[in-house]
Amino acid sequence: VNAATMLNAFGENDRAIALFEKARAIYESAAATRPDLLGGLYNNMGLVLTALGRFDEAKDCYRKALDLMQTIPSGWLECAITYLNLANALEAEKGLEAAESEIFDLLDKAYELFDTPGVGSPEGPSRGYYAFVCESCAPTFGYYGYFLAAQDLEKRAKENYA
Repeated sequence: VNAATMLNAFGENDRAIALFEKARAIYESAAATRPDLLGGLYNNMGLVLTALGRFDEAKDCYRKALDLMQTIPSGWLECAITYLNLANALEAEKGLEAAESEIFDLLDKAYELFDTPGVGSPEGPSRGYYAFVCESCAPTFGYYGYFLAAQDLEKRAKENYA
């Protein structure tokens, strides 16, 4: 999974998808695979499938990631990331204008998740990870014109890093 993710970062998506397929076969067949790991695989695999223009497969991976992440403690941050990835896939597939209402719905869902209680609690994410996700997601909100949300997430990141 890490090698495939790295290949994706360097634009080697044909090689990346081959590794993700191998990892998926292993993860899906092993009863001991943690849901967060399988969800992470689906999310990262969706990025590669989007880059390859295989949008139906990418959306299927994102839906599977959401289904898994909704079942785990603190999975809501991963769901927020997945909603944003799905929004980007819809834009790549349909274009911004045609997918606008779907994208905005996904952005709204993602942004609401940042107010989920539990940051810093034993069952919640650490303040550092919460800050990292806020910081990572802010540019996507800004890209789609959600400037106040982007500004708010950047502020939350700074406060939690402090």
